Amino acid sequence: MEGLGDILRHELIGLDIEIVKAKNKALEGIEGKIIYETKNLLHVETKKGVKKIIKDQVTIRLRFNGKMLEINGKLLALARSTILSKHAPEKLSWKFSS
Repeated sequence: MEGLGDILRHELIGLDIEIVKAKNKALEGIEGKIIYETKNLLHVETKKGVKKIIKDQVTIRLRFNGKMLEINGKLLALARSTILSKHAPEKLSWKFSS
């Protein structure tokens, strides 16, 4: 069964979303398509242009595999941070030799 864990690992670019809750109430109700994503931001193409949304300040609703999901942006930011750290090259670890 696919669900929250799957969407947290899934590519979000191309998905339609709606912001259902936000620290900044002016963002609530924004709908659009995710066109770019970073660890902390979603770039959403709306009818009024591209909006940059800080993930940990919103709750979004989206359709994934035929189901409507409501996701706290803090989970998205945390999941992306974890995924990036797991895929970081080992050579980034510092070792000192004498």
